[in-house]
Amino acid sequence: MNQPKITLIHHTSNPEQTIQFAARVCASSKPINDLLNEPAEGGFLKKLHSLGHLSPFEHVSFTFAVEGISRACSHQLVRHRVGTAFSQRSQRYTFSPKDVRFPQTITPWRHHLHKSVDLYKEAIEAGVSREDARYLLPQAITTTLIATFNARALLHFFALRACRQAQREIQELARQMFESVYAIAPNLFALAGPPCKTCENDACRGVPRSEFEGSWS
Repeated sequence: MNQPKITLIHHTSNPEQTIQFAARVCASSKPINDLLNEPAEGGFLKKLHSLGHLSPFEHVSFTFAVEGISRACSHQLVRHRVGTAFSQRSQRYTFSPKDVRFPQTITPWRHHLHKSVDLYKEAIEAGVSREDARYLLPQAITTTLIATFNARALLHFFALRACRQAQREIQELARQMFESVYAIAPNLFALAGPPCKTCENDACRGVPRSEFEGSWS
């Protein structure tokens, strides 16, 4: 099975400068044009982040095409509703049963996944509507969607889903998304990630990494 593909397809132009501009409007008496022309300062963005002054981060957005993740993973992804938008391929109108994605821990039971797909096909052939037949499909079936996050929502997403205790597939999704946006705005995402990553009392340290980083098919 093909690996998930995450593509950054659109983002706000000059995202770091836009956030800095929005933040400085809050506390400066300078004319708007003067503030708008100030070059972005990486240290300023990091300070905003560390102080929790995050409303300026909502003025920029990033849009991703997400292909090949399981329905189990997409259900977790779309729970991030604040500052986001999602458009997902509907199983009611289109469905390709050739791809499934699942952890190898359930490999001994994978025949049940394929049996579910076969039952779906049988139901369609028997005249059952697609919208009803899809109830037979497993969560391992892959899906495609478009996801848009403003920068504040994206930082929140990375804080939760890049954590070792997050489910492994969405960890990988978060990692790919982070790599794509960090290349565009490194100062903006310099402090992105779970808050425990630099904590001396990191509760995750007692959790075997292998428990969250098993192989996938």
